[in-house]
Amino acid sequence: MPFIIAVSGFKDSGKTTLCMRLLDYLKKEGLDAAFFKHGCEPILSDSSTDSGRAVAQGVPALLWSDKGIRLEKAGEFPLEEIVAVFFPAVDIIVVEGAKNVPLPRIWVGGETPPEEIKGVLARYDPVGEETRPEERLYGKGGEELLASLLVGLWRRAEPTGVSLYEGHRRIPVKDFVADFLAGGVLGMVGALKGCRLTEDGLSLFVRKKRALRKKDDTEQPSL
Repeated sequence: MPFIIAVSGFKDSGKTTLCMRLLDYLKKEGLDAAFFKHGCEPILSDSSTDSGRAVAQGVPALLWSDKGIRLEKAGEFPLEEIVAVFFPAVDIIVVEGAKNVPLPRIWVGGETPPEEIKGVLARYDPVGEETRPEERLYGKGGEELLASLLVGLWRRAEPTGVSLYEGHRRIPVKDFVADFLAGGVLGMVGALKGCRLTEDGLSLFVRKKRALRKKDDTEQPSL
């Protein structure tokens, strides 16, 4: 399960700049990182487009080219579901914004966070010159120390290399259970399929069996 940290603050406080610097440092530490941007603006394609028409029918649409992919799906999605479906193996996710989402967060700006902002574990002042790690206060030039704090939090939050989900709900796994599951799967696929564990890890997905509607032999296709 990735360690998720929000970078929150008022508009134009320097959130995006800090996110990009943190991601750069985290990558240099060898961690797999992802970036989420939380906002309220419309993000789905207009219903006049091909993908917009599919999404309007409740069908996910994926735009695919040699430059990359973009997935569009309508609805409200809990953060846990997004992570479980798309980024279960990432080490750290940096979320820009999300002031009202219950997450540990870094507050960006020189002012004290408002009382309604919860989960602030560190503060970053992009124009301040003072960095006091013992108080978790970081100023300009303290980004690498702040990234080191995140690496330490990640190490404490994810003691095993196994993530187990029931649907989109993560099930905590103790060390001995993680070793049992990992050893059993790796031993079996290694012996039967010749697979080996790479730096990308190994994923196993068990799909729920669904009873499909049986077509009546007398049913005629509609014209």
